Amino acid sequence: MKKLTILIALFSVTVAAVVYVLFQPGPKTATSTQQPKIQPIVAGTNNAFQQAMAANLDGYYQLKDALVQSNVKAASTAATSLLPILNTLDISTIQADSVLLQMAAELKQTITTQCSAVAAAPNLDQQRQQFQTLSDAFFDLLRATKYKGSKVYQQYCPMAFNNSGAAWLSNSPDVVNPYFGEAMLNCGEVRDSLRQ
Repeated sequence: MKKLTILIALFSVTVAAVVYVLFQPGPKTATSTQQPKIQPIVAGTNNAFQQAMAANLDGYYQLKDALVQSNVKAASTAATSLLPILNTLDISTIQADSVLLQMAAELKQTITTQCSAVAAAPNLDQQRQQFQTLSDAFFDLLRATKYKGSKVYQQYCPMAFNNSGAAWLSNSPDVVNPYFGEAMLNCGEVRDSLRQ
C-alpha cells in the first residue's frame, strides 16, 4: 500500500510539472525546424491599391519584354517609365500590423531602387542583374499584398547567371527568358503562380 501511495504521489507531481510547463506564460521552445510563417497583408477594401498594382505589373512586363529582346535602350526607357507608376502604390492604404506594413514598404523601396538601377545601367548584363532582384521583390510584394488581379506566373531559369538561377514574372505560362533573350529564349519553367 505504501508503494502505491508513493507511485500515485510521483505520478501527481509529474502531471503537475507537465501542466505547469505547457501552460506557463512566455515563449515556448519550438521542436520543429520550420520557420514561422508570416501572415500575409490584407489589402484595403477600396480597390485603389489593387488597381495601382495592376498598372505596376503592366510596366514590369514592358521592362521584361525589352530584356527578352535584348534591347538596352528599350529596357532603360521601360524602367524609367515604371518609376512614377511605382509611386502610385500607397502602402499606407494596406490594412495590416506595423511589421507587415514595414515589410511591404521595404519591398516597394527595393523595387524602386532596382528599377532606377536598371534605367541607369550602361549595358544589358547589368540591367539583367538588377532586374533579378527587382523581380524577386515584386513577387514577394504581390504575394504579401494578396494581389487579386490577373494571374501572375513566376518563371525560373536555372542556367541564368552562370547556373546560379534567376526568376522573373510573366502574365503567360509560356516561358520567354529575359536573362538570355534569343540565345536561349525558352530556357526555364513555371515555378509558381499567383491568383488569389
